[in-house]
Amino acid sequence: MHIIFAVYSQKFKFSSMKRANLITANEHGENSMRIQSDRLNKNNFRITTMKIILMLTVFLTGTAAIAQNRLYTEGSVWNVSFIKTIPGMGQDYLNNLKTTWKAVHDEALKQGLILSYKILDGEAANPQDFDILLLVEYKNLASMEGQDDKWDAIYKKSIGDEATMKQLRENRVSMRTIYGGKLMREIVYK
Repeated sequence: MHIIFAVYSQKFKFSSMKRANLITANEHGENSMRIQSDRLNKNNFRITTMKIILMLTVFLTGTAAIAQNRLYTEGSVWNVSFIKTIPGMGQDYLNNLKTTWKAVHDEALKQGLILSYKILDGEAANPQDFDILLLVEYKNLASMEGQDDKWDAIYKKSIGDEATMKQLRENRVSMRTIYGGKLMREIVYK
């Protein structure tokens, strides 16, 4: 009667892909080394292949299911700026935007750099809240890249030289605080 003991090579940690050395001992205590690596490697290869196929199937099915459950498409990109006007300066700031910010964005619209722009005005919900939103709509993220020279030319044409732009920035500081900005994607339902 033969008893089979599995002894794994000490060079490698336990793994289904490693070779197994099988030592057999008969009832007389004589040892003989038998390596059954061909059979083990074929079985391990089949098991590993089945695991990979199963993982790919789960991944691809899950990805397709997520895409099928999406009831919308991604639309244009909006650059949103959050502005807090100094008390009593809201009207002055909006008038200032008409002569500068609006002029710049009208020209950008003519040149096709943007799709649209909007200014939204409202009451702040609390003392730390914004009261004006400046929104600029772009076709996509790619349309925002590599346009610096065109924007510089528009600013120069609409506002003037660097000294005039600096004076404009200094005047606006006394009228408002910029709370920040975000890039947001419009969602269009199917």
